[in-house]
Amino acid sequence: MEYRWKTAAGVAASSQTHPLPATYVLSPSEETPVCLTDSGEAIWCALTSDPRPESEIVSDVAQAYGIEDEVVAESISSFLETLEERGLVVRVG
Repeated sequence: MEYRWKTAAGVAASSQTHPLPATYVLSPSEETPVCLTDSGEAIWCALTSDPRPESEIVSDVAQAYGIEDEVVAESISSFLETLEERGLVVRVG
């Protein structure tokens, strides 16, 4: 069974482009935002408030970097689990 992921309710996100591109995300239960850059930001941008299959998220990120899905699939899965632990994303059966 493939997991589907979505952004958690109440999470605030803000992007900046200067001095470096980054997205800051904040869970309602946290006081300090998480700074996402590079591939972390690409993964965040592939998420939506509607559940998306993990394979689609992997494909979006792999395509953005011009590499094969298999190269990044395990890392993305691990990163999504970390975001889940921080209350930023929700895994949907």
